[in-house]
Amino acid sequence: MATPPDSQNPWTPGASQWAVEHAQDLTLFRPSGPPGRAEVVLLTDPWSVWCWGFEPVRRALEHRYPTIQFSALVGGMFPTMPDPAALGFNVERFFAIVQRSTGMPIAYDATRYDRPTSTYPACIHYYTMRLVRPELADSYLRRLREAVYLDRRNVSRPQVAADVAVAMGVPREEFEEALASGEPEREFEANLTRLESNNLHAYPTFLVRSGPRLARVEGFQSLPALLSLVEQVTGRAHATAPPPPLLDLFRDGERLATREVAEVLDLSLEAAAEELQGAARDGSLTRERHPTGDVWRKA
Repeated sequence: MATPPDSQNPWTPGASQWAVEHAQDLTLFRPSGPPGRAEVVLLTDPWSVWCWGFEPVRRALEHRYPTIQFSALVGGMFPTMPDPAALGFNVERFFAIVQRSTGMPIAYDATRYDRPTSTYPACIHYYTMRLVRPELADSYLRRLREAVYLDRRNVSRPQVAADVAVAMGVPREEFEEALASGEPEREFEANLTRLESNNLHAYPTFLVRSGPRLARVEGFQSLPALLSLVEQVTGRAHATAPPPPLLDLFRDGERLATREVAEVLDLSLEAAAEELQGAARDGSLTRERHPTGDVWRKA
């Protein structure tokens, strides 16, 4: 197995060439794009509830801001999950705070019955999808979050991760063989080493880059706050594209929350709900009710 010759880069010992090449290609470390364009990189983990809460903003960037490029960079929050009881930390109350702050539906008891012992396996599952179907990796990250915060599933379990992959059309055997090869774990470790060497530890962390300028901010960001940061880095405001048709927001199999649709279409929650209910009445969408907010999918 090859390792890079540059001793200034502290790679994980034994990282394979495939893992090293992917780590070298991280969006953060590539040369930036044309002047005036902005690159927003989100340091994330599938288990990050604040990153789930950021999904409406991500959708808005994707559909409304053509001069802002967004990408996710998966690191890893906890090699060993701390015991909330020992710390006097109420997870369900925390989830309720995130839900009220972001408007995204969150099952408060998402981790009550099957609490993960580490977030790292879920991150490795993401890298498994990068290996078998790289074009599906971003959608898979989204589906992992849905499985946690809508379905109360422990995506650090390999069987659950494979279930999510199968629902996206990936054969279970192919996913499981790639995971068992150890290659996704090596890529994850190589990337994590690169992040830690750049003092990137907080989830979420946003990095905004334009030309040689780079700004970094930790913690959840609303759309106005993130756009303000982008404007500071690029030196200009970024025009918005017209809202897309409602049904163009939906990909096969993916569920969207009312809050996400409201953000993209620049509507109130009530107005977005009316639009979605109309699409459900005509048979275009189906509605899935959750205690903290409905989600919708293509019929």
